[in-house]
Amino acid sequence: MKGSRYIRLLLALLTSALGYLALSAQTHYSIQHSLSYKDGLYGAYPQQSLLAQNGSLWIYTDAALNRYNGDRFQPISLPPKQDPAQINGILAEDGAGRIWAGRFVYKTIAGAQRSYSQTEIFLYSPQTGQVVDFDSLLAPKLGHTAAEIRHLYAREHIIYLLLSNGEVHAYSSEEGFRQILNGQFGQSNRSIVVPGPGRSFWVQSKTALLRLGPDGHTLDSIPVPCPAIALQPLPGGQLAVQFPYSITYMGENVHQLIAKAGGGLSHALQLGSGAVIPVHQGIKLGISPNGGLHLITPDDWLVYTAKGEQAFSWKTFFPGQQHDILPTAHKGEIFFDGYGVAYANFHSRVNVLLVQPSPFTIYKTTLGKSMRAFLELPDGELIASSYTGNMATQGISPSPFPDSLDAPFLSTCRGKDGEIWVGGHYEKILVFDQKLRLLRQYDMPATSQGPIACLSLFKSSNGTIWAGAHNGLHYYDPQCGELRPCTAINEAFQLHNEQVRHISEFQGALWIGTTKGLYAATIDGQPKTGSQPAIHATVNHSFWSSPDSCWVSTKEEGLLLWLPQQSKTTAYTREKTGLPDNTIYAVYEDQQGRLWLPTNLGLGWLSTTNMDKGSFSKVSGLPADEFNFASSYKAQDGQLFLGGVNGACSFQPGEYPFLPTSSEVKLSVAFLGRPDARGEITDATADFVSSGEIELSNGTSTAAHVTFSMASYLPKTSYQYDYRLEGLSEDWQPIAGPKVVLSGLPYGSYTLQVRGRLNETWFESSHLAIPVRVRKPFYLMIWFWIAVPLALTGLGYGFSRLRIKHMSKQRQMLLQEVARRTAEIQLKQQTILSQNQALQVLNQEKDRMMSILGHEVRGNLFLIDQATAHLVKTLESGQWEGAAKLAQHIQQSTLLLFSTLEDLKTDYLSHGKQGVPAASTVDLPEFAAQLLPILKGAAKAKQIVLKIEPPPAKPLVITADLPSLAIALQNILVNALKFTPVKGKIEISYFVEQSRSAIRIFNSGKGLSEQELAAIRQPGKNFSQPGTLGEPGTGLGLTFAHELISRQGGALHIDSFEGKGVSVTLWLPSTTKREAPF
Repeated sequence: MKGSRYIRLLLALLTSALGYLALSAQTHYSIQHSLSYKDGLYGAYPQQSLLAQNGSLWIYTDAALNRYNGDRFQPISLPPKQDPAQINGILAEDGAGRIWAGRFVYKTIAGAQRSYSQTEIFLYSPQTGQVVDFDSLLAPKLGHTAAEIRHLYAREHIIYLLLSNGEVHAYSSEEGFRQILNGQFGQSNRSIVVPGPGRSFWVQSKTALLRLGPDGHTLDSIPVPCPAIALQPLPGGQLAVQFPYSITYMGENVHQLIAKAGGGLSHALQLGSGAVIPVHQGIKLGISPNGGLHLITPDDWLVYTAKGEQAFSWKTFFPGQQHDILPTAHKGEIFFDGYGVAYANFHSRVNVLLVQPSPFTIYKTTLGKSMRAFLELPDGELIASSYTGNMATQGISPSPFPDSLDAPFLSTCRGKDGEIWVGGHYEKILVFDQKLRLLRQYDMPATSQGPIACLSLFKSSNGTIWAGAHNGLHYYDPQCGELRPCTAINEAFQLHNEQVRHISEFQGALWIGTTKGLYAATIDGQPKTGSQPAIHATVNHSFWSSPDSCWVSTKEEGLLLWLPQQSKTTAYTREKTGLPDNTIYAVYEDQQGRLWLPTNLGLGWLSTTNMDKGSFSKVSGLPADEFNFASSYKAQDGQLFLGGVNGACSFQPGEYPFLPTSSEVKLSVAFLGRPDARGEITDATADFVSSGEIELSNGTSTAAHVTFSMASYLPKTSYQYDYRLEGLSEDWQPIAGPKVVLSGLPYGSYTLQVRGRLNETWFESSHLAIPVRVRKPFYLMIWFWIAVPLALTGLGYGFSRLRIKHMSKQRQMLLQEVARRTAEIQLKQQTILSQNQALQVLNQEKDRMMSILGHEVRGNLFLIDQATAHLVKTLESGQWEGAAKLAQHIQQSTLLLFSTLEDLKTDYLSHGKQGVPAASTVDLPEFAAQLLPILKGAAKAKQIVLKIEPPPAKPLVITADLPSLAIALQNILVNALKFTPVKGKIEISYFVEQSRSAIRIFNSGKGLSEQELAAIRQPGKNFSQPGTLGEPGTGLGLTFAHELISRQGGALHIDSFEGKGVSVTLWLPSTTKREAPF
């Protein structure tokens, strides 16, 4: 195997020139774009185009005049056509910025299109948006109407008018109209006029092309095969004569010819460099600002440099598209903006093309495209590797590394005596001499995790060869002739399972870039810092621009600037800074202080002086947008070599023209929107155009949505924009697109500055400066502080007056309400009082009834008790007959008790508190005699002598409430029994006096005092005394009897004989009528 490898090496050396192809010629790159209905273009047939002085692109289609500001087309409303055959073929701009848009109908004479007729011209002002008819605005000054204009041509904002009488007038916004050619020479044959060299004019007549002097004399007369449809002045006194169709001239089919002052017609155009290019097959042509030529033929779009070299062919750069696009090109002129971007009318679109020389030299190989590592040899040669082997650049030794290697190398470095150390995917490090002969090889330290690739090789100042791999850092030990792990560093930084991707040396320290971060060590292999890295990121490359500035390119975290003395790290990313991508493979500095950054999305650069930045992509001439890890090299002369997925490239940063030398591309505001109350964006562009500033109120309630555009209409993705708000920040901020939203700014005056550039930095726009004024809050205005006290005073006075009036009215209403409520309350109080009094009466009545009830029960129980006690004695003595009588007395007393309770109930229900008796007539002695037997038992028990005198002969018939009368008599009799001492006497007598009948009951008790008598007569007052034998009393008997008798119209008279007894006389009204006995 080893011998066959060296045989393959020999074969590779012999066949290397055939196996590899190095393309080092400087090429051109191109950007192609089209504007169509997708961008809002109204109309299918662009008939005229114009790039205005403010950068706006105007397209006049068959349907409308369209203005394109870099964002969208906007159709301009013009008066409708008077004739359907009219063609929208007139489009020009005067010095005041007004757009001349006209229509005409070709007038046919002898089969040839000759001149215009039925011409209409309108003037549109972009500043005011007004459309004015030519006849009403300028015809009085010219002395001719638009219908008399046969042809119109504009050049450098001077408009030339050919009239039907043969006169030629020039119009400028400063001088107005002036006649420059009279009409005395065959005016009827003149159809087209354009300025020529000097003060002459080219005029198309019926059979010849004339060049006339300012006095109208013919300077040249050139016969033409047929009348031209258009004349296009060219540099060097040349004129493109374009025919309406293909004709035969000198045996060839031609679409156009070139006329030259003092000469005839030619098939070729002479450029300023003297180069001659055939153009007779072209249907459109234009001279670019750099002196080159754009020529559109029926099947191709060709671009030539100023030296006459072909730099671009549509067929080559965009194969397959020319059949659909190029045949639809219209005859006419190709025009350019200030940076060579070409515009041409096609059917249903306007095509835009930019062709520029590329600063990059491209290197490719036929055996493999992806390029990896580079290394410069001592004699200035450079070697590079691809995935299938290695190659050398043009002009350097054609003998590359042989293709006998099993894998490409990823890293290289120089050893002692000019040796070349190479590492790659094959788990070995190879060492070659300066003649590329293999000297020896070393195995990478084995690991259980799989194959080990050498990612980085570096030779430190002490001569040590360091190798970075997937399992940490290794070094070459010359004593044993092997690669050995750097144990001290790997253990200190825990790199056993980490990739070491880059190794460099600065100020005697070894800087190790890993997947964990950036570490520092000594060149002797000892850790210089702690276990934590200086930067936490996957490091691809590092570069020290000063002792305190280290730039680190990372994987997916952008570009980092580490300032160790300040312990500060700043990130520059795609989102914050506008870099092409966040995965950056290397960082190199040029002599101008720019950092060059190969990424996954193109080549970026960043200025360390002003933080300006830019980027290049495939359309800039790069072989591809994606570069490779460890595939870059900076040569001693500063040239950069970069490897990517489609070959490699090299360029010299110091020679690259960053800033253009011609005028800048204009940047303008395309749209200004403001949110309405519903949050929808409304168009306020017209207000901005008239005021020239953006006005906002303080706070976040208002906002301005500003969309701007560059006056170069390549794809929108080809541009990048930055902005800054002077007065708030001086730093430029990248934005994702041509739009800025201003909101929440503090009050004050600012200037919104915007700049744009093509991503490939071939040109940048002018800086757009927009005044921004944020109104001071009203509460900080002087008038506010003056108005507030006055307003408060006025409001206070008015409020006080209104309040006083209101309070007065409220007072009247309150007084009325108080009076009403007072009357209502008084009425309620009276009601409550009367109810309270009624309740009190009822409560007193209840208390009285309960007292009476208790008293009556006690009285009857007293009788029963006395009779029972006497019964017991009688039984004990064996007097059975007397016992039977006593038992009858007890039974009668019990019946009396029931009768009394029923009488009380009847009395309460029938009389209530009103005391109205239910009158009945009865014989008083007979009525009283029914109660006396009940008392006899109790009298015998106390040995009281009960004496009843016979009643008088005259009947004692009375009118009374019998239940009440029975209760009253019973109370009087019970009291007599209770307060009569043992062996005392009770006397009952009757008598009549006038109309009253009386019953007197006398007992021989101790009598009553005057206070006791007064209490008996006064309702509510009572006194209680026990009987002579200790019988309990309530003090209510006589009082209740007195009340019952009084309610019936009777009277109760008590005579007390203190110490002798009490006489109670009960008087009742007498009557002669007698009812049944009680």
